[in-house]
Amino acid sequence: MGTSHILLTGDSAYTVDSRTGLAITPNAQIANAQGRLAAWNIYAQIRGLPMGKFRPSSLGVVASLGPGKGVGMVKSIKTKGLTTALVKEMVPLRYLYMLGGMRLMAKRLF
Repeated sequence: MGTSHILLTGDSAYTVDSRTGLAITPNAQIANAQGRLAAWNIYAQIRGLPMGKFRPSSLGVVASLGPGKGVGMVKSIKTKGLTTALVKEMVPLRYLYMLGGMRLMAKRLF
């Protein structure tokens, strides 16, 4: 009995990178990509199209350590301090831009 019809996504979903065999750090960035693929795969199942395979790609990870402080890695560049804190503030703006463009992002800013 197979389970190819069951799709799991989310920032707590255990996911293994099929290329490396290693677990992927669960976070919203990965969950968002999983959600987009799951939506496509539901559509593909309904239409009889081939399902896509999850290929994780990360822009990086940042963490706040208080006002104006943080640590992170953006692509392969290690960051810390105010630079990371500013990047962390930009993350929700990028997400709003992806959802609704400049109009939605501007609502958050102004």
